[in-house]
Order: sequence, then structure tokens, then C-alpha cells
Amino acid sequence: MKKLSVLFMAIAAFVVVLAACGKGNNESDNKKIVVAATPTPHGQVAKKAGEIMKKKGYEVEIREVNDYKIPNKLLDKGDVDAN
Repeated sequence: MKKLSVLFMAIAAFVVVLAACGKGNNESDNKKIVVAATPTPHGQVAKKAGEIMKKKGYEVEIREVNDYKIPNKLLDKGDVDAN
């Protein structure tokens, strides 16, 4: 039960972050959010958050990486919107 609670909180936090990343000045802004994540657990959380964001009109692309440092580097370079 504790793991389920932690997973739910992580998904909720991720959805808030993705929503903030997609916030723009007008409705014609790009609704695609690119996320870099390790396959587990971050990739799994990102997939669930992507399903929720799809209902809100956003497309979430997940780029899975195998090193924990790579998502930060991709974010710094501007290759992804979130990690």
C-alpha cells in the first residue's frame, strides 16, 4: 500500500510539472512535451502521466535513457522539455 501511495504522489507531481512546462501565452502553442527518463521507475511514471496529459490535450514523448546523468544534460541542451 505504501508503494502505491508513493507512486500516486510521484505521478501527481509529474503531472503538475508537465502542465507547467506546457503553459503558454495562447492556445496555438505547441502541446508536445518531450521528457527524458530512465526506464524504471521514472519512465513508468512518465508513461502514466502522459496518459493523463493526453486527456488534457497534450502529447508526451518519452525518451528513455540508461544513465541517470543524461536526462539533466539533455534538459540543459534544450533537447527535452522535462526530466
